[in-house]
Amino acid sequence: MSKENYLVSFVIPIYNTNVNKFNNCIESLKHVSGFKYECVVIDDGSDEILSAQYQKICNDKGAIYWRKPNAGVSAARNDGINLSNGKYVYFLDSDDELIDNAFNNVNVVQQQYDLILSKMEVILQNHKSIKCEILDKDSEITTKGAFEAMLKDSFLNGPYCKLIKKEFLQKNCIRFKQEVKNGEDLDFFLQILACNPTIFYSNLLSYRYNYELNTRRNRVIKEPERCLNDAAIVNESILNTAKTINGLDPTKIEEQLLREHICGIFGDASNIIIFSDNGITRNQKDLYMNEMKKISISKCGRIEFPIVLKYYLVKNGMWRLISFISYLRKFYLTRKNHI
Repeated sequence: MSKENYLVSFVIPIYNTNVNKFNNCIESLKHVSGFKYECVVIDDGSDEILSAQYQKICNDKGAIYWRKPNAGVSAARNDGINLSNGKYVYFLDSDDELIDNAFNNVNVVQQQYDLILSKMEVILQNHKSIKCEILDKDSEITTKGAFEAMLKDSFLNGPYCKLIKKEFLQKNCIRFKQEVKNGEDLDFFLQILACNPTIFYSNLLSYRYNYELNTRRNRVIKEPERCLNDAAIVNESILNTAKTINGLDPTKIEEQLLREHICGIFGDASNIIIFSDNGITRNQKDLYMNEMKKISISKCGRIEFPIVLKYYLVKNGMWRLISFISYLRKFYLTRKNHI
């Protein structure tokens, strides 16, 4: 089969994923029909025993398997782009799945759009699910519309549910930033939007995303400073991209980002208090206090009382009260998820 015959390259990075979950992921591609596609699996230096099992699954299912030294998911996805032969690239995580028959309608993907978005189902840890969508019908969508949807729903920030024309990525030198560990998905999407792609939204449910909250918590516990630095990089990318898109008000977006940053600082500190074996250290307290002091609350626009409270609690180092609120919230969420 010649390279140009592939309409879609499904790119799957993998690193020490449960074998059964990976098998389910690969198995979900069997429902794709109506066009030629390839599956490119990038093994990012997994355990050798697991790698052998991944390779066998790929061989059995006709997927391309590529093993490389561990360098992170961004590097793996970039290698997937480089190795892909399809007209479009579609990213799929190794513990997620395609929805049955989601790609049966190929009329949309045969269009000449640079970016094709679709609907996603998110499976939460309490086994409840939510649907993430932009519109309630198939339609062209502006860059402004895609940007606003991204700000409204963070689940739309990832590379999932997106058919991205490889020629567009190549022409604009768009790749995942390997130096960013947290928010690299959003940064990649922002790079795409900054290049003013033609966009189509398909109101088809195509992707089942198994959300793992512990991933974010573990990153915060292990590398709190890195998480803050990455957040600053991504927020700067959001503002810079907003300035390139007609019809957006960068001032309003900056206000929203500052409000979200206050909540993020409080939330990260709270997670360390609750979930770290060692609790929150003096250095970590100072880190979050200093970060909060950098924020001028007068630049946050219209701000609700709960956000104001979080701001002053952390800024003034009221850690006993923060700990009380954190454990109270944990108790509430635990009760809520068991009802």
